[in-house]
Amino acid sequence: MSFIKKFSGFGNPISGLRRTIGTCVLIIGLIMCIPSIAGLVLSNSIYEKSNVYESEQSFYPFQVNSTLVFDDMDGYMTAGNNYDIRIYLEAVGPNSDIRDGRITVYSECTQLSFSRNLAISNFNGTSSTMHLNEMEQDRTADVNPVYNFTVLSFNNVSSASIRIKIYENPNRPLVSLINKISLILLIPGLIVICCGCCIAPPKKKQ
Repeated sequence: MSFIKKFSGFGNPISGLRRTIGTCVLIIGLIMCIPSIAGLVLSNSIYEKSNVYESEQSFYPFQVNSTLVFDDMDGYMTAGNNYDIRIYLEAVGPNSDIRDGRITVYSECTQLSFSRNLAISNFNGTSSTMHLNEMEQDRTADVNPVYNFTVLSFNNVSSASIRIKIYENPNRPLVSLINKISLILLIPGLIVICCGCCIAPPKKKQ
């Protein structure tokens, strides 16, 4: 530990030259992260271009057994195509430091043989969760799905909403490849940033 402290300089006076070198190394690390960030933005853009449907509804009145029905998806899922369906549950919990917000919503779509509980727990403020349903096989027939959502239980939650997004023929292999390369490229940049912080650590508060 003493060697690390001596090498890093934490707690010791830092010369102007060393701080300049450390800052330059830190900037280099940040620059190295730019291609990785750009790759992640690109992969998200490619994926979002396949979005063909998006809709959001809020539970009202918000109480146990409140329901939502999404029945406006006619014509969005046709034979010969494959789809991803993303279902988002967003809830507003306590406006305090107490993280006791909790909600469970039951979701069902008989046309797609889909049923699942969506749940968020131990949160405050606004929180969300997402379920991804990947249907990689091309559909053999058109389908007009109807999604039903029911509030099963909640605690210290003031409101909740559901958002559904459908993606047609998303380029999963390309998106996955770009994401993997971006994460690999991110590692050297983070290492260089850590080296910069070791060379010239933050100044101690007086």
